[in-house]
Amino acid sequence: MHLLSPVTKQSFPFTYRLANKTVYEEVKNKTVHRFQLEDVFSTLKNRYSFNVTAIPCRPGFKFENTKCSCDKTNEGVLRCSDDSRTVYLKEGHWGGEVNGRLVTYFCPPNYCHCVRKGDLPGCIFNPDHIDDQCDHNRTGVLCGQCQRGLSVGLRWEECIECNGGSWIIAIVIIGVVMVCVVIIILNPSMSSELRGPLFFFQVLPFIFKPNNVVGRNSAFCRRRA
Repeated sequence: MHLLSPVTKQSFPFTYRLANKTVYEEVKNKTVHRFQLEDVFSTLKNRYSFNVTAIPCRPGFKFENTKCSCDKTNEGVLRCSDDSRTVYLKEGHWGGEVNGRLVTYFCPPNYCHCVRKGDLPGCIFNPDHIDDQCDHNRTGVLCGQCQRGLSVGLRWEECIECNGGSWIIAIVIIGVVMVCVVIIILNPSMSSELRGPLFFFQVLPFIFKPNNVVGRNSAFCRRRA
């Protein structure tokens, strides 16, 4: 590659584009290309060599007409930046990357938050930091998990630190036992749909007391037989 005009700066921009999609498919796997630069107008013999690594289009863009263009066929994509670097999602959508492609879906309520840039519409999708779109210390696909060391709190959308939550388990166990005792003692009348659970609670005393009347009667019947 030769410079056809005098160089007056230490750096200069240049554009490297692929001819067609076939070439793009061949070089998108981080293929390295070597360039040699020579200034033909310089009195000195200025010749430089450098390597350029071909990388695929960023998630949310597709190769079209020798360049990466915004893929607006994706339902969650609102717009793209002019430099083909940033994708803006519709508010309420979650974005992820699968095999280099952008996938979007509706985010559960209160799981995601919109990262904006000024007053421009759309939520910024950052494929290098996908969890930036998650709210309340969440992470993962659709922000459906809590970050490491955290757990879901009483407010189901929030992830908080687990500090001495054993008292909750104790209260739940006591509550379940009290409900069982009330059902066994009062024996309330229930509809046909609840007869199964009622029968279960009614036989609980026989489980906790193996030497009961039923057991003795059964043994007595076997001896007489």
